[in-house]
Amino acid sequence: MTLTMTAPPAQMAVNEILVWEHLRLRLAEYNYPADSDLVAELIRAATDEAEEFMSRSLITRTYRLDLDAFSKVIILPRPPAISVEEIAYVDTDGATQTLDPENYTFASGSRWESRILPAPGKSWPATLDYPGAVTVTFKAGYGNSFASIPAAIRLAILETVATRYTMRTEAVVGVSVTTVPAGARQIFDAYRSWVF
Repeated sequence: MTLTMTAPPAQMAVNEILVWEHLRLRLAEYNYPADSDLVAELIRAATDEAEEFMSRSLITRTYRLDLDAFSKVIILPRPPAISVEEIAYVDTDGATQTLDPENYTFASGSRWESRILPAPGKSWPATLDYPGAVTVTFKAGYGNSFASIPAAIRLAILETVATRYTMRTEAVVGVSVTTVPAGARQIFDAYRSWVF
């Protein structure tokens, strides 16, 4: 099983202006553009870490999931899945086929997992016994803008960025510092997906 992102998100999970407001800084009070570049990197890093830890997609993107064969139920990683774009497979003759959407059911709506299973009365076609014989292309994420991400996750990313902005090193003599604040880690824990 291999998961590959084929189309990245169109924007960051948290708006840079929102970060500056959270830090209580005005444009005139920070070193532009150096701090702007730093904050953008901190947003990307905090978002990447949050998505990796939660095994979740925040802003919509497209993935390709390669499987060696059809399983009874295909569980899509990196929830929430929005749509299945295509299911392709290599048939027993070695030809690539596209599965008609009428032959499968996409069950979404859960914040924890999305599934694909054969439509009622249908079964999966036979495939060539070969690595990557089945390819599922799907979209995952809460939506196309940061406003579509749950507020708690946005807040946790803001807290992580603020902590990293103000404490720019992990080791400070006499002070205990973590890269992700405890409150943010609790939020990430609450949204963590154990799929894949």
